[in-house]
Amino acid sequence: MPDWSILNAKRELGANNLFEITLLEKNDPIKLLQVSYLQQLIRDDWHNLAMVNERLQQIQLAPLTEDEVKLKFVAVQLRLPQGRKSGRQERHDSLHLNYQGLCWETAALNVGIYAINYAANPYMANFLIIGDKENELEGKTEGFVQELKQNIVNELKLDSVFGMGREVKGLHNLKNGYASSMVSWGHNAVSTGQNEDRNKILDQSYDFPVESSRKMAKSIENSDMSSLREQMEALFPTDKNTPSIVFIHLSLHILLLLSSITRKFECGSTSLQNYIWNCQMTLMDYSSREGLLEKMEELAQLVIEEVRRTRTSDNQHMEAVRKHVEEHFSNELSLSYLSELFHVNVPRLSDQFKQHVGISVNKYVSRLRITKAEQLLQQHEMKINDIARLVGYSDPESFTTCYTKNCGESPMEYRERYLQKKLPDKRY
Repeated sequence: MPDWSILNAKRELGANNLFEITLLEKNDPIKLLQVSYLQQLIRDDWHNLAMVNERLQQIQLAPLTEDEVKLKFVAVQLRLPQGRKSGRQERHDSLHLNYQGLCWETAALNVGIYAINYAANPYMANFLIIGDKENELEGKTEGFVQELKQNIVNELKLDSVFGMGREVKGLHNLKNGYASSMVSWGHNAVSTGQNEDRNKILDQSYDFPVESSRKMAKSIENSDMSSLREQMEALFPTDKNTPSIVFIHLSLHILLLLSSITRKFECGSTSLQNYIWNCQMTLMDYSSREGLLEKMEELAQLVIEEVRRTRTSDNQHMEAVRKHVEEHFSNELSLSYLSELFHVNVPRLSDQFKQHVGISVNKYVSRLRITKAEQLLQQHEMKINDIARLVGYSDPESFTTCYTKNCGESPMEYRERYLQKKLPDKRY
């Protein structure tokens, strides 16, 4: 076994432990930001494609902004023998860290492949594979799967379950690709037959309509269970010959939506986020349209209650806004955008946020960006221009001006002082 020295890496500000990333000792801050943002795109609901594309350019993921980019997801779960499950907790901690490290390192050795691990299930890993040449994605995916399978056997002496999603084109189909990989994984986890039929089904178009996602989100955030139930009933085909995989695929999309809304409004504990996210692993237990609809309604009711609790408390509501700003500080976060997102008018939002945090939204964003920039400035090999874009500035001049105004020294002066370790930090 290689001596990897797994570390808990620094995450983007505001990310919670449900989505903690564990990396190898060779810590690449740009790769860290890339993976963190890819996690956001999978788990969160997003509609402003221009804002997403701008951020992808900033973190050097420009290929994802191309309309015809080919994408494919792979889901992998480590099989734990029964005897290993009853072992000491320390052995489990070591195993899941070694597994995540192996996944990360295998992906890092391949251009255009990103390992996306979620702490809620440390023995499950997901990979995004980006096509770089015409008709090359399928071979690239199969080659990577074989490589990772062999590495797991050689290094961990364990078996694994893989699920390869269908190929999709364009960033707007990212969640469809992810969902299809989870369906494929779930099918492989419970069955060894009918693979050909499953693949045919996955190749068909059972994508989740964007408009349905928006309508459902509105119903949930407005506590309208009746409307939500009607929308889900209309979305699920009523044809008795519809394969169960189709219902599971649609249910996965609903889970992603519920997870996104819960992340936005849940304050304090992340227990509901964990619960909803891990429900992906149990969808194969439901074999009927009715069973899955009932489960989705049950989860939706839990989310509605959480949203209602947050929205009826000014303090919790503003804490939810603060957490969102903290996690998305690199984007352009206008008051009007936040007002629409959290269902509160602009003047009230401005006043309550300042009362809750102590400063305005704009000043809070500036402080978050500077704090993140200082983390990156401590990496002496990173260029100032790259750091400016990574923390959300469109040009290095704006970054330098803002940093100097708030800190009393330029970014380069901070770096030199930090590296020399002669002077204490200056802060605001």
